[in-house]
Amino acid sequence: MPVFAPDRLIGLNDQGFPRHVRLVQASDYQRVFKDAHRVSQPPFTGLWVPSPTEGPRLGMAVAKKNVRQATQRNRIKRLIRESFRRHRSGMASMDMVIMCKPGAQRFNNADLHQALERLWKRMSSQCEKSLSS
Repeated sequence: MPVFAPDRLIGLNDQGFPRHVRLVQASDYQRVFKDAHRVSQPPFTGLWVPSPTEGPRLGMAVAKKNVRQATQRNRIKRLIRESFRRHRSGMASMDMVIMCKPGAQRFNNADLHQALERLWKRMSSQCEKSLSS
């Protein structure tokens, strides 16, 4: 007897983090770093450019220099992915790289989620303004 995953029953398959919503090639990262618009929302900095594809795509740069412990880097990256997954349906079509500032590990999960939510809104509104002008 087949077993169905609960997400298949309620239609949440689009809520993952599939390859097409990630920046995976070095050339994608280079394009963002080269032509980026910058938005700062402590403890994060977001770089974005209008996307050549449909929908937003995410890349992350959480440097060992800024967050020493691997467990903390992984926690922060997990929170960034989760927040992006929840908010991507309302975002403008852009390629973005989220970078961490030093000391980000001192923020708790709720504070990081709030900072990311504000960052998504600011980046999306700036992208929509630049596309409309």
